[in-house]
Amino acid sequence: SMITVTLGGLAAGYFAGGSLSKRERWNYPLFWGAITLGGTLLILIPFFVSPVVLATESIGLRFGPLVSAFVLFFPFFFLEGLLAPLALHIRARERHTGMTAGTLYGISTIGSLIGALTAGFFLIPVFALSSIFRAIGIILFIVGLVGLLPSKANRRLMSRWFIIFFFFVAG
Repeated sequence: SMITVTLGGLAAGYFAGGSLSKRERWNYPLFWGAITLGGTLLILIPFFVSPVVLATESIGLRFGPLVSAFVLFFPFFFLEGLLAPLALHIRARERHTGMTAGTLYGISTIGSLIGALTAGFFLIPVFALSSIFRAIGIILFIVGLVGLLPSKANRRLMSRWFIIFFFFVAG
């Protein structure tokens, strides 16, 4: 259920982000707003797990977890899926598109490896999942708010740091 919802949310976000990236003046606010809103959702997920699971319990063991995972995680993964096409569009204006895409996907894959090892061997055995969600949500929320600052220099600096953060930590 989680893999299905994760892949579905990201795919929907990629399509929507690609379509939305055509609107030049919306790219920065949408990028940083998606990060801020995604962080907010991640902070809130632990508070809604019990009510959502109880509400979907009657659906059964086959579809209940799928519906629960969809309700709890699809919006977050959709928002995070928006980021890759927007980041690519923002960065491609400064560089060759192929080089930008290769760099973003390379960092993303390395981030996934580090994230899987860190989560599996350190975070999950030591901390409650709700604490991990809140900590990462708070970081995303703060990074998103800073990125929404009006200064172009701030946005450019934060976009570089965020891309590194996102693909290493959130991956």
